[in-house]
Amino acid sequence: MGSCRLPCPPFYYAYADGSLSAHLVTSHFRLPGFHLRNFNFGCAHSALAEPVGVAGFGRGVLSVPTQLSTRPFSCCLVPHRFSSSVRRRPS
Repeated sequence: MGSCRLPCPPFYYAYADGSLSAHLVTSHFRLPGFHLRNFNFGCAHSALAEPVGVAGFGRGVLSVPTQLSTRPFSCCLVPHRFSSSVRRRPS
């Protein structure tokens, strides 16, 4: 995995029942038949509560659609529910 050319700024995202601590990272993104250099994403160091996933779908320069440079762009987000019986602990 690569890293930012300059020191990566830490970012913090807080939820009501936990938090996420991560850094901004630059690396390669590869799929069959597709390779993107300098793909920016958040790399989590620790998370509390349920599993966490973050992806930007806005119009900013770090959003997934902008970085993939695809027009049109579509994404299917399926519902995911967490069981109340799952034990919560730091990851």
